[in-house]
Amino acid sequence: LRAVTEQSPTSYTTLQERIGEVHEHGCAWSHAGFEAGIDSCAAPVGRAGERPVAAISVAAPSGEARAHEHEVRRLGAAAAAEFAD
Repeated sequence: LRAVTEQSPTSYTTLQERIGEVHEHGCAWSHAGFEAGIDSCAAPVGRAGERPVAAISVAAPSGEARAHEHEVRRLGAAAAAEFAD
């Protein structure tokens, strides 16, 4: 895989590990994976057990996002659930 930044996954093994983390935590984190200095978190929008119909994403400067990662994850999942209802 072609790296976009130094943090981008460059192997299918690493990409599969990150996908596993998405399933485990309910959201996907990108720590400067697409733009240096910017972290983002995305959560799928849809009813439980069904295919997602959209996604909601939040981006912030890396230092801020990492300092509040747990809260961003919680709020992102809550917002995604709101849209699904």
